[in-house]
Amino acid sequence: WQNVCCLFVCLFVYLFICLFTYRIVCRTRGNLLNTFEVEVQIRGNSQPIRGLQYTYSEPKVFELEPKLGPISGGTLVTFKGEKLLIGSETTVQIGTELCEIQLQLSSNEVLVCRTQPVTSQQMTSILLRIDDVMISVSKDIDGTEIGLLRFTFLSDPTVTMVTPSSMFPSGGVSLVIHGTNFHSIQNAELMILYNNNNNNIRNRREVYLTECDVIDETSLTCPTPELQIEYRTNETGTELIFNLILDSVPSIVGLETINFMLHPDPIFTPFEKNVTQDPTQPIIIKGENFLLNELTLQHIIISAGERRCETRHIQEELVICYLEDTQGSEEPLFIKARVGNIETDIGYLTLTQEYDLLRIILPAVIGLLCVVFCGCGVSAFIFFRNVSRKKDVRLYRVMKNLEELEMGVAQESKKGFTELQTCVEEFDQDLTGGKLPFLDLKTYLMSILFPEGGLFMPVQKYRSNRFAHTAMILQSFRELLLNEEFLLQFIGVMEKQTDFVIKEKCKVASLLMVCLMGEMDYTTHILKQLLGQLIDKSLIRQHSKMLLRRTDSVGEKLLTNWLAVCLYGYIKEHVGTPLYRLSRALKMQLEKGPIDVVTGEARYSLSEEKLLRHVIQEEKLSCFLDTGDGNGMPITFLDCDSIGQTKEKALDAMYKGRAVCERPSLVDVELEYTKSKSSNSPIILRDIDSSNESEKGWTRINTLKHYKIENGAHFQLRTRTESTKCDYVGTIISVYDKKREQNLENHLWHLSKPDDAESNSSSSKEKMASEVYLHRLLYSKNVLQNFVNDLFEKILDVNNRQKENYPLAIRYFFQVLEEQASKHDITDADTIHTWKNNGLALRFWVNLIKNPEFVFNIYKSSTMDSCLLVIAQTFMDSFSVSNTKLNKDSPTSKLLYAKEVRTYKQSVANYYEDIKKLPRVSEEEMTEEMNSLSKNLQKVDMLDTEEALYQLLRYANKYSTQLTDNLIENGYNSLANHFKEILDQLEVNNNNNSNSESPYLSSQANRHSPYPPINNNNNNRLNSPYQTNYPFYNNKFQSSV
Repeated sequence: WQNVCCLFVCLFVYLFICLFTYRIVCRTRGNLLNTFEVEVQIRGNSQPIRGLQYTYSEPKVFELEPKLGPISGGTLVTFKGEKLLIGSETTVQIGTELCEIQLQLSSNEVLVCRTQPVTSQQMTSILLRIDDVMISVSKDIDGTEIGLLRFTFLSDPTVTMVTPSSMFPSGGVSLVIHGTNFHSIQNAELMILYNNNNNNIRNRREVYLTECDVIDETSLTCPTPELQIEYRTNETGTELIFNLILDSVPSIVGLETINFMLHPDPIFTPFEKNVTQDPTQPIIIKGENFLLNELTLQHIIISAGERRCETRHIQEELVICYLEDTQGSEEPLFIKARVGNIETDIGYLTLTQEYDLLRIILPAVIGLLCVVFCGCGVSAFIFFRNVSRKKDVRLYRVMKNLEELEMGVAQESKKGFTELQTCVEEFDQDLTGGKLPFLDLKTYLMSILFPEGGLFMPVQKYRSNRFAHTAMILQSFRELLLNEEFLLQFIGVMEKQTDFVIKEKCKVASLLMVCLMGEMDYTTHILKQLLGQLIDKSLIRQHSKMLLRRTDSVGEKLLTNWLAVCLYGYIKEHVGTPLYRLSRALKMQLEKGPIDVVTGEARYSLSEEKLLRHVIQEEKLSCFLDTGDGNGMPITFLDCDSIGQTKEKALDAMYKGRAVCERPSLVDVELEYTKSKSSNSPIILRDIDSSNESEKGWTRINTLKHYKIENGAHFQLRTRTESTKCDYVGTIISVYDKKREQNLENHLWHLSKPDDAESNSSSSKEKMASEVYLHRLLYSKNVLQNFVNDLFEKILDVNNRQKENYPLAIRYFFQVLEEQASKHDITDADTIHTWKNNGLALRFWVNLIKNPEFVFNIYKSSTMDSCLLVIAQTFMDSFSVSNTKLNKDSPTSKLLYAKEVRTYKQSVANYYEDIKKLPRVSEEEMTEEMNSLSKNLQKVDMLDTEEALYQLLRYANKYSTQLTDNLIENGYNSLANHFKEILDQLEVNNNNNSNSESPYLSSQANRHSPYPPINNNNNNRLNSPYQTNYPFYNNKFQSSV
């Protein structure tokens, strides 16, 4: 009530002053610095009004800070002086811009203003105006001029690097941000944005801010914030949005290149019990995620009671520190470890006392001298004799091991030299003849368009009459897709959505290609528009050379699909044969030597990652395979081959030149062995049976050597009929007998154990440095070099550069890129060259070289995949415009083909130059080519366009609101109304069909949809010869092979 009464009294006084008082305003003239009495004379009154005083003062500026700031403005400039707020009007002008005065921060001694943005960095003068007084210089207290008031505008700060480049949820670790012009900033804050996608709150963006300290002109430090999230330790890294708030700087150059990751918290493992050790010994603390979070020695602080433990070494799961005070302690010391905001109690450590050696040793020595004086000499003699003998034995063992190691290196080097000199081996006899197992056009397109979905994507034609009730609706939607404005708006709206991820962009691009495959001319025109938009965006972001490098948009994936459709005929006629020969030669080269079926490592690998780094003493076995016609087929095995590898080689020999789908899988056959053709006691060979060698929990997979197979042995493949099966296939064990699975415990090995280094049985020859075996890469490279050259020459058309050999699609694509470069005044030849590399080589040819199973019905193992990756990388290096200097630390894949890459680069330059010299492809010529291609595609039993339209309509319905608003906003009202009519018809149609709910309207209906969802699981890919994706072939195996 007292507050209310005071409020009413103040209001009454204010109203009284406003209604019954008057104000006289006058402007003073200059005068002396003094105090004068004010006299007001009013007409009609003889007596003047006195009693007020007015003082003339001189405002002064002593100091100005800061004297520099960013050109984006926002710097609080502080004037220190006296009488700074005495006038009625005060303004500050810095250069040509006014500085906004902050009255809430100002007083007579301090005047604060905020700078405005300027166009460029400059040094400008400052003018402080108080009424009619102009102040442009600073003065001392006695009035002596010090200098002009000046302010320097610097360029906005930039960021070049952040260390470390990751954080953990608990925060507290200082980040060091490197850049320029940080000393011009007053207030700096670190902003971390985290997308919280848990079960209860979806797509919520959380913002965390922390204040930063400026160290100098080029660096500042920011502590990482504590994120209020639940983050499991087994999660992989999550990318965070990293940003800085520096005064009023709107955008900071360099932030877009910062990849800032979130990793799990580092964990310290407490001691299981009290630890006792010498003070000079290191303290070892175990844990997790130390190197993952890029922690340094300064980040981890360990204390032992009041003592500090200096951290000297960090591993991923280990931290080692040394006590600075090495004195012993009677009381246990409590160990604590802290990193950032995480502090963990480790446990107690007891330090052993340092005793006076004289008090212990001297009495013992005196006693020994008195009691056993005579025995000391004898004991010393015996002791030195034993030491000398042990030393001789130890020296003998070391010399023997060195001799074995020297012999092993010598044998391996001699063998490698011999292989390099005799590596000219012809595979032509085994590669010629027979029809190439090309995939049909439909399966080829499925592999390119939907690589993750395998052959069972829903756009296959294996269901009928399921769109009978919506056929008219889908046809109307297809007409909308054939409208250029609608399709471009549709793609643009989807790409603006945050939940429209890269996986869905690739899917939409493939679905559009299925729907528009009969209108290739229209598809080409749309692709041209999308490429133009991509180039515009890349130029805005100043990342022009990153164009088409990654699949971040619908247009980039659509380009890949368009090239795959247009170049199918070119692949079959020109590139298919050398590509198939290379894959077959690579498989045969790998099978010439041992291959570890568990790890995939091979002796004759092209990849260092899959190189077998052990000495395997294998022998070739010349055997016979019964083909059922009474004659034995000669076949060669290695005695170190597993039974699964033996069966695979037998199937390759029996079904030579035939597709993988036309032969049975390994799990459906079993291998029968007889010593001779007349023998009546066959033996069934298996990878795992009761005779496996087991030691210390490790079970070795059976090999031909295990069964003591000799030259001249006879083998036969039979259909497997037993219900209990156990075969090791690839890196997966298929065990149907649960008891046997428990006995094996999944510890299997073939040629080398993972812990060979700790095995007592390992000889010194098997412990040689891994670099000794790198010559095997060179041997395999020399054997396969002709096949690699043939493939590259066919792709680049080295020998026959004629107009008809260059596909029209490639010429037109290059022409579009050059037109866009000319449109944007891009004259840098390297930029245009990079666009062509990314669009053609990276997005198409590299994909086919790495995945020949996209073109042929063949099987590609993990070992073969790693080798093809090396060849694909060599192909991409040949297109690169940069010349990287190689040294001994460079990757072996680049060193392996360093000489050839220089030759290939010249071929690439000639290839581009020849295409550029050809006449321009006219629009009429391209239209005729695309129309002819569309007619040819219509003749083939292609993919289900209705299913593709259905999938696209789901996306259109999902973003219907945004799409409709965008169409209306851009003036396409008729298209928006047509789109609404389609959705309305769809809703009416679904309501009339009471037997099944609509799969279009809601996510709830999708769960009851009669159409199966699209499965993007990688397990459906045809990646193993032991299980095919052809259901009609899996059961098509005769009773006898």
